[in-house]
Amino acid sequence: MTQPFQFGMVQAIRQPAIKPVSTTWERFCKALESPKIRDQKDGPGAVFATFSKQWRNRENVLTVTALAYDLEQQAVGPAIPAPAAIAQDLQGLGLAYAVWTTFSDRPEARRIRVVLPIEGGLEPELLRAAYHLPLKYLPIIAQDMLDATCAEPARMMILPATPADRRDQYECYCSTSGDWLQGSSLALTATEVLRAEKDAAAAKQARFRPGPLSGRESVIEAFNREHPVEEILEASSPSVLILECCELLPRNF
Repeated sequence: MTQPFQFGMVQAIRQPAIKPVSTTWERFCKALESPKIRDQKDGPGAVFATFSKQWRNRENVLTVTALAYDLEQQAVGPAIPAPAAIAQDLQGLGLAYAVWTTFSDRPEARRIRVVLPIEGGLEPELLRAAYHLPLKYLPIIAQDMLDATCAEPARMMILPATPADRRDQYECYCSTSGDWLQGSSLALTATEVLRAEKDAAAAKQARFRPGPLSGRESVIEAFNREHPVEEILEASSPSVLILECCELLPRNF
């Protein structure tokens, strides 16, 4: 793949200034092989997008350049698969990928990052609908393993780091020869997903739309409209029936 891999670099979670980076996918993967050794989780990270203004804000995102997944062991849910197993399945799909373990990863509480580059990029408004599409072909990753906040165009992903005492536990797997996700195909399918969601919401709204007696006029108003008081009085001579009907009329009648 000769297309440059573009993303934004930030120095820490709470430092929103963006430094644009344009490199090759091979060089990006090479940089992941050696994690930074430090005592704290926070540090330099990547935002897989290009920006109109070099400030990490959703409104400034021009194009999403990769789908980035954060797999985290939940209190209740399936176990996170080993990074090597995820890489093997991605390899079987013929995709370019990067898989690595995070600063917080533990054997009993796995935390893994997966990044899939996008050829041609993706419009930021389509990211949410496109986010889960590749997982249909990757059953090893269940949706309830994912940190859902990663489906945000300006989401930062901390680059590899590990404490010194866990340096030998760090794992990283990359494919530089596989295919990138096709931005045009993702966009087409994501657009259809959004259209289907919109149609389903409209159908649901129509199914539960208030009827003529709910939210538009009261029972009294409906009764008075259908049965003029003169008609009631003429047709109902017994006084009891007259009183029953008059109870539905406004008090100032």
